[in-house]
Amino acid sequence: CIIFTERKDKSQIKKVLITTVPFILISGAYLVLRLTIFNFSAIFSSAGENIFQRTLVFLKLLPEYWKILIAPVGLHYRVVRNIDAGIGNLTVIFSLVILAFIIFSVIRFKGYRKILLFGFGWFFLGIFPASNIVVPINFLIGERWLYFSASGLFITAAFFLDALLQKFSKSE
Repeated sequence: CIIFTERKDKSQIKKVLITTVPFILISGAYLVLRLTIFNFSAIFSSAGENIFQRTLVFLKLLPEYWKILIAPVGLHYRVVRNIDAGIGNLTVIFSLVILAFIIFSVIRFKGYRKILLFGFGWFFLGIFPASNIVVPINFLIGERWLYFSASGLFITAAFFLDALLQKFSKSE
């Protein structure tokens, strides 16, 4: 960024390159090691074999994330969860209904679409790396990923609370 923002003489460009090249080399070496020697693709993931099954497991565990946000009790790093997640599972259906409600609310509240998209997007993009959907990882539910993504849900909850309060204040 520094190189392209303004005209620099050759000594300044050389100085910037000397300070950034070690970081680029270390990052490249890590990437090569990660893809070859430290290949973690054989890590057992209990989320499932294919992407469809992992998506169903994520949908089953999504209410668990919401429960942790509302009442964070009984948290332990060695919690065994039942991951029987089929398309007919009630928890999966509940998650799909909630996701349909989210889509409906974004469509319904046209004037507030940006804040709703930001809030829900913040939550789902924040929780996505721990979802096991694209890249299987070695844990089913990562409570630590909620710290970042919870603010998105709190933004949308504040919006709905404000809209509800405005509606009741107008009716009086």
